[in-house]
Amino acid sequence: MTEIVSNSKDFYEIIDTALKIGLGALIGGVSSFITLKSNQKHEIVKEKMAYKLKLLNEASNTIDLYLNSSHFLLDSFYGMASKKYIKFSDLPQKDKDKYFKIDSEYLESIKDAHKACSKFNIIGLSEVLELIKKYDLIVVNLKNDIASEGKDIPAPKIIMIKVKEISDIKYYIQILINKYFINL
Repeated sequence: MTEIVSNSKDFYEIIDTALKIGLGALIGGVSSFITLKSNQKHEIVKEKMAYKLKLLNEASNTIDLYLNSSHFLLDSFYGMASKKYIKFSDLPQKDKDKYFKIDSEYLESIKDAHKACSKFNIIGLSEVLELIKKYDLIVVNLKNDIASEGKDIPAPKIIMIKVKEISDIKYYIQILINKYFINL
């Protein structure tokens, strides 16, 4: 009878040991899984932030070029108006050529600005997009007024009012971009 009790005791010890090993493996597996998921989630967040930062950097650099080229275009408008030219057609060919060169640079920057706007849209800066539209509308309307045959070149005072408007918009665009960057 002592032999049966001894075998039962060994059997229970084996089951006890197996349960301890199994539970230990289960606990270890679950904790490893949780740690892995947490690390993976952190890596995904880190990669998203790096991607947003890259897009923000590219878009803000491109928009700066666009804003500067359009501002330079308005400066050329002011130059025409201050020389007392009434119509674009009255400009000497040298000044027209200079204008067309500046206008060409402006038009080239618009192509890149559209790409930058897409990037702003991806990262969720819709306010910046609205300000860029407002900015561009002012520049395009003034540009059309100046380059249209039959229309007078606006007075320097009017051009300066428009320059002030776009300068304010440019300032707000930069504030929104900086605010977004700080909140990343």
